[in-house]
Amino acid sequence: MRGTAFVTGYGIGASVAGTVNSQLLHAADWLPTLVGLGGGTVAGKTLPLDGMDQWEVISRPNVETQRTEVVYGHEAASVNAGIRIGDWKVSIVLSHQVTAV
Repeated sequence: MRGTAFVTGYGIGASVAGTVNSQLLHAADWLPTLVGLGGGTVAGKTLPLDGMDQWEVISRPNVETQRTEVVYGHEAASVNAGIRIGDWKVSIVLSHQVTAV
């Protein structure tokens, strides 16, 4: 699964402006990244998080992400789920019928 996003503003230097970053990031990474950018930390202040501060990956060229896995659709109601570890991905699609009462 791939997503498209852009980041601009303070801290994005000319060396990464206009470049494509193919590193593995997850939506859960935004909270710790933005809090860290503001000088704070989420450690010990929230429930345990799956996200990690990815600012170095976003703002500097050629920095490898620490993230090696992403879980997709793990909510209890999800009928589609998957996990990506490195270059490998497993997708599970469950079919079920919903009947009206």
